[in-house]
Amino acid sequence: MQYRPLYDHILAKQIVHEAKSSFGIILNSTGVEETTTATVVAVGTGSKNSLGKVIPVGVNVGDVVSFSPDAAVHRVTLDGTEYLVMRKDCILGVQE
Repeated sequence: MQYRPLYDHILAKQIVHEAKSSFGIILNSTGVEETTTATVVAVGTGSKNSLGKVIPVGVNVGDVVSFSPDAAVHRVTLDGTEYLVMRKDCILGVQE
């Protein structure tokens, strides 16, 4: 299934780190740490300002972004994989 975000929205896959013991043993699901980083999968066309000029989103597919932990993020499931849909305002920065 394909998903095309509109305007200043992005579709991203959250990066999840599995918790490991000091010996390298992966802990159970309660040890999985949700992060506030995600890989951008799709980007909308941008929003328009009051003059009608399109303002681009500012991130590209493949960028790893940090987003606010209290951001209004919507979770969608596509082909069995969970993704995040958020506005560009939720993004705090791009990891380089």
